Amino acid sequence: MTARTFIALLLLAAGILIAYGLRSGDHGEPPTAPPVAAAPRTAPPVPIAAGAESEPIGERSAIAIAPTPAIHGIVTRHGIPVAGREVRCRDLATDRTTKTRTAIDGSYDFAVGSGNFEVSVEIGQGVTRAQHSYRSWPMDDGFRLCAAAAKCTVDAAAVRLDLELRSQTIVVRALDARTLAPIAGADAVWRPPPPWTEELQLTTDAAGTARFDEIMPGRHTVAVTARAFRMAQMEVELPTNAPNVTRDLLLEPIGALDVVLVDESGDPLEISAALEIRALHDLSAAVIEPSNGDAFRKKPRPRVVRFDELLPGHYRIALGRDDVTAAGEPTIRFQPVVVDSPAEVDVVAGRVARCEVRAHYRCYAVLRGVDQTGKSVDASLRVEWLDPVTGATRVLPAPWQQGGSRRAPQFEGYLESGTYALTFTASEKVWRESLTVHRAAVDRTFTIPW
Repeated sequence: MTARTFIALLLLAAGILIAYGLRSGDHGEPPTAPPVAAAPRTAPPVPIAAGAESEPIGERSAIAIAPTPAIHGIVTRHGIPVAGREVRCRDLATDRTTKTRTAIDGSYDFAVGSGNFEVSVEIGQGVTRAQHSYRSWPMDDGFRLCAAAAKCTVDAAAVRLDLELRSQTIVVRALDARTLAPIAGADAVWRPPPPWTEELQLTTDAAGTARFDEIMPGRHTVAVTARAFRMAQMEVELPTNAPNVTRDLLLEPIGALDVVLVDESGDPLEISAALEIRALHDLSAAVIEPSNGDAFRKKPRPRVVRFDELLPGHYRIALGRDDVTAAGEPTIRFQPVVVDSPAEVDVVAGRVARCEVRAHYRCYAVLRGVDQTGKSVDASLRVEWLDPVTGATRVLPAPWQQGGSRRAPQFEGYLESGTYALTFTASEKVWRESLTVHRAAVDRTFTIPW
């Protein structure tokens, strides 16, 4: 090939390259592929489990990534978004609960993993119940419709669960069965139909009404309790086409009584089970025990003794059971408080009567006997209160001593201010001593000359 021919071939090749670059319009940059239309959001992709093999594309590999599971939606009532409602999502496998509140547009969102979940929303009275909707992820199970209407769709990355709160309402009115006057401050309780076991309690307002909002259709139970009235309850059928149902509950009036023990300065005293407070009805001679007696064994102890479901009439308040033994011997039982004056009160149906009882504490006494070497003597101890009017009255020790040995050399109990006779007895030996008690506690050890 000659030099002229070689130069001509080079010029021809250069012209071809220049012409190709002008046709591409990129000033020499490689052409880009046309854009690919995004997949619609409503078409769920097929997730690939972890560790799945990639799919070959030409010389490279593309890995399909499953979307992060999520549950989201909007809470509405009458189609209007409800803001500020608490929504809970509970993992049924781990029992872990996540909480959030709906935004101003009623929306909520939970990031979840694979598994079964329970979604609940707060109802009108501020109580969250897992009764509204149930959903699982992946979406291979259906949901059951409960107290809220649910609309569910699946998009590429989440489960959308919209909840429509029920707007049906049960209004309960508590009325006096005799006068039809409203009863304020009564406890109104709503119980749902089976299988739900939850209940909701409200307090009636000045008009005697309690309003239970966002209730599911079905047969419900409502009950009202109030002091000085008998409980009333009824079943309420709530149809789907009735937004509001009002029911009147008539409560039969009956007596109730509150007793408060006050000291010399007028301050209430704590009530313990040892006081054994009772109400005595004059006509029927019935002895009524307190309705809150279980609280006397707990701390802090109450300062009010309650008597409920009393017949109207005149009552006397009694403390303790100072009476006689089976042998006819007058006794003073284990009693921390003594009444200064008798207390009587009239109880009227439909009202809670109140009675203040003036009382004071007895002092607590621990008495023991030892011999001249300081060892406990095997002797019984009898304590008698020497009253100038009634004479000698035996004082019983604490209840936990009564089940022990009859020859226990120790006495624990409450003593009123005054003079007492102490008698230590061992076989045929008898030793007597006197003791003067004031308001202060007593802890005495007596040396017996045996």
